[in-house]
Amino acid sequence: MTFQKSASSGFRHQFLESSIYREGQKCSPEALKDELVLIENLIVNNFSAPQTCFVRDVDSLRLALFFFTLIDLGHCPILLDTELSDYQLASMVKSSKFSFIDQKKVKSLSANNQDPAYPDCYAALTSGTTSTPKLCYLSIEGAIKNAGSHATSLGITDKHTVIQSLPINHSYGIVAYLWTKVVTGCGLDFNQNFLGLKTLAQKRFEDGALHISPAQLQFMLKEPESGLSGIGIISIGGGLAESSDILQLKEKFNGAKTYITYGLTEAGPRVSTGEVAQ
Repeated sequence: MTFQKSASSGFRHQFLESSIYREGQKCSPEALKDELVLIENLIVNNFSAPQTCFVRDVDSLRLALFFFTLIDLGHCPILLDTELSDYQLASMVKSSKFSFIDQKKVKSLSANNQDPAYPDCYAALTSGTTSTPKLCYLSIEGAIKNAGSHATSLGITDKHTVIQSLPINHSYGIVAYLWTKVVTGCGLDFNQNFLGLKTLAQKRFEDGALHISPAQLQFMLKEPESGLSGIGIISIGGGLAESSDILQLKEKFNGAKTYITYGLTEAGPRVSTGEVAQ
């Protein structure tokens, strides 16, 4: 597949080509198109020149549409966690000249915004291994290659539906959900709340793929549900997990293929994948 970015046809349209769900309910193409038009108009009417932009939105799907539309129109988006306190956000914004999009409202933070445009990259906030907050710029070309390698290592194809259970704004989430969908054409199910086994049992996907953290793993092990069907791929990353716990979770999903992944924001952020032995 060839990836070309332009104002009229770009990543945002490729992102919408395959199935998108909200909380397990399939979104209609018409509704998605209408939502995209509103976002396009908002950006075009408020940004006269390419800029680096902070973006946050309580709706993960809308955040994704902002992300790709900004990139298509030559901007460099930085996705933020909606749980940032007002003080944290004010401090971050005050120390920069970046523009800021917050739930469909655009504010110019500097009348003399002279930040250079970064048309071929996006950026992600990370604390990294040093626990010192920093901003990493990641190339579009590298993100596409990283997402392709990520999908191949887990066996994710256009036949799968990836179920969002980790934050979209995180560098891993951007690759594991957003770019992976563009690269593979897989379906994507957006969820606003923490996903436990009870919620997953209500979803009806034939070939689901699920990324979880060690904290989610521990929570799921305490739930009584077991024998879940429809999830064929599970990846666990973001920290250490005991092998016995991983095998126990694997059985709750009827022996789904399970992988341990490792990421490093500055390097992609996907770095390695290893399948859990039977």
